[in-house]
Amino acid sequence: MAELRTFFLILFLLSGAWQLSAQEDTLKLKAVDVVETRARDFAVGSELITLDSSSLKSRKGQNLTEVLNAEGLLFIKNYSPGNLATTSFRGANAQQTVVTWNGFNINSPLHGQFDLSLFPVQALDQVQLQPGASSALWGSGAVGGSIHLGHTPDFTPHWELYLAGQAGSFDNFSQNIGMTYGSANYSGHLNLLNQNAENNFPFTNPYTGETQTQENNHLSNQVLTSANHFRLSSKDLLNLHLWFQQTDRDIPPSLFEISRSNQRDDVMRISSEWLHSFQKTDLKVRAAYFNEDQVFNAITADSSYHNASQSFIGEVEWSYQAFTRHRFDLGFNQSVFLADVDSYNSEGNIQQNRQAIFAGYCWDISSTLSFSNMLRQEIIDGRATPFTFTTGLAWQALPQLQLKGQFSKVYRAPTLNDLYWVPGGQRDLQSEYGYAQELSATWKYSLKKWRYQIGLTAYNRNITNWVVWLPQRGIWSPQNLLEVHSRGLGSRSQLQWKKKNWNILLNLNTNYTLSTNQKAVRANDASVGKQLIYTPIYSGAAALSTSYKSYTLRYQHQYTGYTYTTSDHSEFLEPYHIGSLYLAYEPGWKKLDGHFFARIDNIWNHQYQVVRNRPMPGVQYSIGLQLNFKLKQFR
Repeated sequence: MAELRTFFLILFLLSGAWQLSAQEDTLKLKAVDVVETRARDFAVGSELITLDSSSLKSRKGQNLTEVLNAEGLLFIKNYSPGNLATTSFRGANAQQTVVTWNGFNINSPLHGQFDLSLFPVQALDQVQLQPGASSALWGSGAVGGSIHLGHTPDFTPHWELYLAGQAGSFDNFSQNIGMTYGSANYSGHLNLLNQNAENNFPFTNPYTGETQTQENNHLSNQVLTSANHFRLSSKDLLNLHLWFQQTDRDIPPSLFEISRSNQRDDVMRISSEWLHSFQKTDLKVRAAYFNEDQVFNAITADSSYHNASQSFIGEVEWSYQAFTRHRFDLGFNQSVFLADVDSYNSEGNIQQNRQAIFAGYCWDISSTLSFSNMLRQEIIDGRATPFTFTTGLAWQALPQLQLKGQFSKVYRAPTLNDLYWVPGGQRDLQSEYGYAQELSATWKYSLKKWRYQIGLTAYNRNITNWVVWLPQRGIWSPQNLLEVHSRGLGSRSQLQWKKKNWNILLNLNTNYTLSTNQKAVRANDASVGKQLIYTPIYSGAAALSTSYKSYTLRYQHQYTGYTYTTSDHSEFLEPYHIGSLYLAYEPGWKKLDGHFFARIDNIWNHQYQVVRNRPMPGVQYSIGLQLNFKLKQFR
């Protein structure tokens, strides 16, 4: 009943909005994206990468894990299809990557991570990656990089209904229904997804050579998302976003386990923003509420664990444009986190209060040179955290060549699990902090039907007080012990040829990452100077796409090098290559558009592991279709 009430509430909101949007006046105020604004104006030395729509289309029926894996811009630690998947940007760990939704940090306040496997591609509209340090922009945790999820409003007149379905290997099925509407005053998007998969794939046991079948890996996932943008007047914009999700999944055992555990996640996220625009000033008032409830059932141990959290976030941001070349930004954020976790049993319910004040300045020194600086100070439960900043410079040295540089101070506060877990939590744990630098060069060149782009980035980062969980008197406990030095090179290349109905596109992304522990945590510590676990030194991805009229053929190839699984490098995972092939046909008619596709993943049937003793599937097949019905035509 609760789900039905939620569904009809959203329909009511949408229908009311469409009635409002019928007032067709000519308002010109444009929607302002908080991610775009902060990254473009106050972090000019960094890069904001927007994934193209073809990348998202080619991964329909999958989740955010597969999308980011195929791009090769970061490492995804994936335990199994449909199960926990976390990120590593430039040698940082999962807690050092921030994931935002409409500009709000949605990392769990309990463990500081976001599970990419819980977000299906069909619910995605916009995915942006911001490699590098950005704590001054997004707060605690934005050490290695950030991932931004959002929705792009479309105020062009349209009204469409779409239906989609997919079937794949290992009893993987999904159904998707949605609606989009646009007018001069309103843009709306409603999406409902149902997904079920057994994920009972065969694999070869690397220790015995026997063929086995993955067990206890069922997934059931239902997601409802809604994005609503209102033009209230020539100076006012209002948006309302909703995200409801219910996931029930089994936790598959490793090669040496017989566990038959299960996990249920119920998520509700709501955010809203009001923008009032003056002649040279923008005022944004934003608020969000997140409720996450998780029940983990360890069936073999006949025990159940409940983990719940609530987040209340409010933010006010003021931006000012002065003398055409100067932009200022000032904001205040208030966040309250509530936790009800069984493993905090001696502490009861936990509440954490955070305040942050941030200020930014951007100076367009000339038509080719820009400077920016963003400052941020956060206070957690009355205690000041490390002060952070991001200073950047961007220079258009030549029409084809852009140079960028950035220097930042970053930090990550301990999670609630770090502080309050029983046994082992440490109330006096300190924040991680450090400094990061990066330099990049991008060359773009066009000649007739050809377009070429290559970008190279060198980066360096030193982190002190890196938190690590280690046994202490027989109890695992977090400690500020490591000092980690991360440095490396990254490249992004693109070659495109277009002629009439033909479009050929080649992409290549590569990563070279050294991330080493510089401090011994015990006598004769063999980890000093060695690469961190689950941080491959070499990785990359390439994609070749050919389009002709309504047909698209796309091949993607991913490489991951040696991955160490013990800190002394005595154990490691072998490198692996993964290829995928995608074929699509997208016909267009007067009142109906179609998208028919077939995809083969791991086309070379490579046997591999991303996490030790957690096998991944071999070759997989899937087919699907989407029909877009144009319900109303506008002149």
